[in-house]
Amino acid sequence: MKNRICIFHFLLVAQFIFGGSLFSQTQSWSTLGTGLNAAGNTMTFYNGELYVGGSFAMAGNVPCNNIAKWDGATWSPLGMGTNGAINAMTVYNNQLYVVGSFTTAGGLPAKKIARWNGTSWDTVGHGINGVAAYALEVYNGKLIAAGKFAVAGYTLVNNIAAWNDTTWSALGNGITAVASVSRVRTLLSFNGKLFVGGYFNVAGTDSASYNIASWDGNNWSHVGDGFDYDVLCLSEFQGELFAAGEFYFTTTYHVMNHLARWDGTTWNAVGGGTNDWVLGMTAYGSDLYIGGWFTTAGGNPAAHIASWDGANFSQLGTGMDTLVNAIAADEGIVYATGTFTTAGGNSATKIAKWSDVGVGVNEISQSTNISVFPNPSSGIFSFEKNNFSENCTIEIFNSLGEKVIGDLRLANSVTEIDLNDQATGIYFYRVMLDGKIISTGKIVKQ
Repeated sequence: MKNRICIFHFLLVAQFIFGGSLFSQTQSWSTLGTGLNAAGNTMTFYNGELYVGGSFAMAGNVPCNNIAKWDGATWSPLGMGTNGAINAMTVYNNQLYVVGSFTTAGGLPAKKIARWNGTSWDTVGHGINGVAAYALEVYNGKLIAAGKFAVAGYTLVNNIAAWNDTTWSALGNGITAVASVSRVRTLLSFNGKLFVGGYFNVAGTDSASYNIASWDGNNWSHVGDGFDYDVLCLSEFQGELFAAGEFYFTTTYHVMNHLARWDGTTWNAVGGGTNDWVLGMTAYGSDLYIGGWFTTAGGNPAAHIASWDGANFSQLGTGMDTLVNAIAADEGIVYATGTFTTAGGNSATKIAKWSDVGVGVNEISQSTNISVFPNPSSGIFSFEKNNFSENCTIEIFNSLGEKVIGDLRLANSVTEIDLNDQATGIYFYRVMLDGKIISTGKIVKQ
């Protein structure tokens, strides 16, 4: 986020480098200004800032028609926004694409899809004709849009279409159903294939694709035995495909309880699942984050949001008072949006952030007895110590917790440290005396 540098992997190294007390003080929910006046449906990051789409008219105290930008301190609109709800967003060819149920964006005709270049809105071909678009993903160099629609541009499609920045095309026979309504709700590019979830039973000509299917660029295939109800979100975690949504079972009656893991051959339950629908899911760091209608995960309390570490579910504080629609994470912070009005027991209108996965660099306690200059630097950092023993040593760690310089004795005045052979990014130092940490801080290599 602009004007804020955060530690991406701080969860992995906080207790080792800085000690547990600093980290434990940051596990909490907090607000993004005064939030949104109505539901948020989707979030993504574009040009280093958080973008939120939904069905709201205000973000903070700023009029924002269904989409707004948070720069870390304030909300701002994207021109005139859209005249209807936004359901999904993604970045393609350096532009922010949005889909939903709208028909205009920035005052321009834009049926169900539009793009934002950072300053203005533009159309995407001749748009999408249908009820709504619900999902976006980039696959094989093309933008894939999916939902409940029959036509993209002037091309007949069945609920899913590809945009190559010039024209629309179909993905085979698309997604349909034999005797009921069909719709696509989520997309994921994973292991060279495009995975599609929703409510359907036919993908291309494969009539055994029960609510989930894959496209390899030429053909559709079912993914195991599928599920009994809607798949609402997909994510990759620890090298495997995770599906979540409304479903309870696979079609062969294996209990999944709204969350399942595909090992490449079969679907497997995930820690007992949840007691109600999962609406949003994202993997970040060492955890998979889920949000939705549920109030328990793995049989334990988890008020509408939880994390899974591969073995156990955890609460995120006391969670929310009602549903979470979407989750996004970046720079050590997890964001949640939905219809809730409280997070962690405190007022948080429709959007909040959880700092459990990281600590802002500026939150690190830096001793006044160490001066670092220049900081940021292109490679050479000068450390000046004041009133420290000659026995002081310094260690430098990267954001993964790997020690890149160790046990270097600090000179009486100024010690130069050379990071020219290291990658750009955030580094952390700690000064030791007789085995004890007496100073910590951060440096940034540009």
